Amino acid sequence: MENIWGCSIVIDSDPPSRVWPVAKGAVFLEGICLECANLSGVNLSGVNLRDANLKSANLMGANLMGANLENADLRDAILMGADLRGALLGNAILKGADLSGAELFYANLENVDLSGIDLDGC
Repeated sequence: MENIWGCSIVIDSDPPSRVWPVAKGAVFLEGICLECANLSGVNLSGVNLRDANLKSANLMGANLMGANLENADLRDAILMGADLRGALLGNAILKGADLSGAELFYANLENVDLSGIDLDGC
């Protein structure tokens, strides 16, 4: 894989089977462990956080617009006031998460169990 911090292509396998153009500065943090991290107010718009461990992370007021959070573990995460417009949350685990005041316009919540989640003010 080329340098993802400012490259023009990403190769997904060796030998390459697919090549995707990406925007300069695209960030891929797929599978990263950020459990209990304080990410309040951080700009993570468009970041690939697929399969990430964000359990109990503080994402209050974070910009996650267009971020890929598919299959991410967001159990007990604080997402109060977070911008999740257009975010991909398919199959994410949100049990116990606080989404009060979060913006979810056009967010993909396919196969997400929203029972017991605080959506007050969404």
